[in-house]
Amino acid sequence: MTGRSRPTSLGWLKTPPRFCQLTGYSRAELLGMTSVDLVHQEDRQREHVHLSAYLRGESPNYEDEKRYVRKDGAEIWVQVSAAMQRDPSGRPVRPAGIVQDITERKRAEEALRLSEERLRSLGDNLPNGAIYRYEHDEDGLLGLIHHRRLGAARGRVLRRRAPG
Repeated sequence: MTGRSRPTSLGWLKTPPRFCQLTGYSRAELLGMTSVDLVHQEDRQREHVHLSAYLRGESPNYEDEKRYVRKDGAEIWVQVSAAMQRDPSGRPVRPAGIVQDITERKRAEEALRLSEERLRSLGDNLPNGAIYRYEHDEDGLLGLIHHRRLGAARGRVLRRRAPG
């Protein structure tokens, strides 16, 4: 889900229905909040640093992945991309941004990280065991691309014609 929004350091200038749906807040509620109000408590210090630098003009764009806390208390991950229109003296005039829900991607990344950690732990704890990983290349050759035996260095890469 993606929502376009216009945050300021004081609050929201525009809150389309998709952004309201993403956050769980009504338009009226969001108009009374600041962009930082949505940010997870643990991420707020970093948010203040990034947002302040952006509003001061130290960065022409604002890009970040962070956690929002929805009205119902659920944590979601969002990717925020924003650009600031400035007057000739460099003062902020009109911010505009896109907030995209990346919660599922973050969950998938975490699941992959945990899976890799479990596999690495398994390989590290197999007594006298070995882990082999094979892949087929574009020529149909089966290659040993990783061989690890506890206490031994990586094995050599072998190429064999795949059966059949």
